[in-house]
Amino acid sequence: MRFYFVVVNALGRYFRPATPHTGIAYLAAVLMKHGHEVQVLDQRFGHSNEKLFEELDKFKPDVVGLTGPSLEHSIMYDLVKDLKSKNYKVLVGGSHASLIGKKFLEDTAADYCVVGEGEELIEEFAAGKPLADIKGLIWRKDDGTIVDNGPREFVQDLDKIPPPAYELFPLEEYFDKKIPVITSRGCPYRCSFCSIKFTAGRPFRARSAEKVVEEFKKWYDRGYRYFQIPDDNFTMDINRAKKVCDLIVESGMKLEFELRNGMRADRADQELFDKMAAAGCKFVGYGIESIHQDVLDKMKKGLKFAVIPKAIEMAHNSGIKVGAFMIIGLEGDTYDKFTESLNYIIKLKPDEIRFYNAVPYPGTDLYEWVEKNATWVKDPETYLNDSTYWNDQPVFETKDFTKEERAAAYRYAELYVMKNLMQTEFGRLIGYAAWTAWRVKPLRPIITPMGERVWYVMRKTKSLFRPKIHVEDLRASETTDKDVKARDIEEKEIPAQDLEQKKYEQPPKIPA
Repeated sequence: MRFYFVVVNALGRYFRPATPHTGIAYLAAVLMKHGHEVQVLDQRFGHSNEKLFEELDKFKPDVVGLTGPSLEHSIMYDLVKDLKSKNYKVLVGGSHASLIGKKFLEDTAADYCVVGEGEELIEEFAAGKPLADIKGLIWRKDDGTIVDNGPREFVQDLDKIPPPAYELFPLEEYFDKKIPVITSRGCPYRCSFCSIKFTAGRPFRARSAEKVVEEFKKWYDRGYRYFQIPDDNFTMDINRAKKVCDLIVESGMKLEFELRNGMRADRADQELFDKMAAAGCKFVGYGIESIHQDVLDKMKKGLKFAVIPKAIEMAHNSGIKVGAFMIIGLEGDTYDKFTESLNYIIKLKPDEIRFYNAVPYPGTDLYEWVEKNATWVKDPETYLNDSTYWNDQPVFETKDFTKEERAAAYRYAELYVMKNLMQTEFGRLIGYAAWTAWRVKPLRPIITPMGERVWYVMRKTKSLFRPKIHVEDLRASETTDKDVKARDIEEKEIPAQDLEQKKYEQPPKIPA
């Protein structure tokens, strides 16, 4: 069979995709292994539907596969309509299709919907197995009846799946010369805002360390030195994570990698960070969300905040930069709690801080909680398809944290976030000047695209000059700032005096 896959153009405020689409690359690898023909178009580069249809006319596929996120999903809906007007068979998958399942076919004229992991499903589909016998598939009969075959078990042996076929993508055009390497799937935790249970499931499943390093080696031999590990829980099995790092070191590869998708602060030790640094890890992101234990408990994070300072300290001890990712407005949050979270996180000195408004995805616990206990500021269909969801406007409010307060909190946090980002990327003086100009709202439409272009060029250039981390040298000059030492913070409520931060005054109740 012939398959043509399309990554729809849902980029939000970003002007260029960072990496190729991993899910499509895996499906392509499985199909090619079994002798099927595959082509891919990443519309996130701005490719028009006209170009798509020109390519389809040449390739003449049996099936056109689409993937896209819940945010801006109307783009995928419109493309389905255009494809069906030309009588193509359309298969949809990805996060949004997995979230809403049968409703996707009810809302569009698509022929097939893949729910969850698709590698085994697409193999059976392409081999001609009767549609009614393919678990995980939702499909439309000739008379229009929609059939849901029920859920499919998640793949247990990830080593049997061939490595993703990134070579089908225009690799030199992405934001960074960076290859994503997925080493595990699934997350057993139950964060209320997370939709991973619909796409990768809760059971943690891992590739062997040997298979992971084989994939690194494949792209290393092709000249790649910069990698991303987008796992939800790379360090869930700490010993396996250590073995991956050991094998990278033993291989002699001088590569670098980052964990921007986040890692659990309670699934690490100093030995692991030392091994990660020796293997080339440059950055880890922690999904902290809030410093308040009651908020963490209500979101079902399953994490004690007291471990966070220690986790930041350990990463810094090994020379690894740290990102702290926070969410504004989850259950139990208030404006005062946001203020305390911002000031305290700044005190811990992570290298990067990001604040996001809480976004409830359909099917998640957060979505259900908002339906029962909060008030929508924007209805879900509107905010999920509004590319300005990145701005300071929340999508829901509570009596304890109003929409005005939520918007004010985001604006205040964004001031610090942008200052930190610009000085990190452009240097202290130029970054401060750029940040000062960015603060003037009328200048943002000019400053932002200009800064993005400069940033893109700088990132491309910096990728050629990344030094290797030497843990021993870093140990010799290890900092001893007791304010960030986790041993000074016990497993209890954080004292009020520790929440003070003289350098960054608490914001007024509602800043202009």
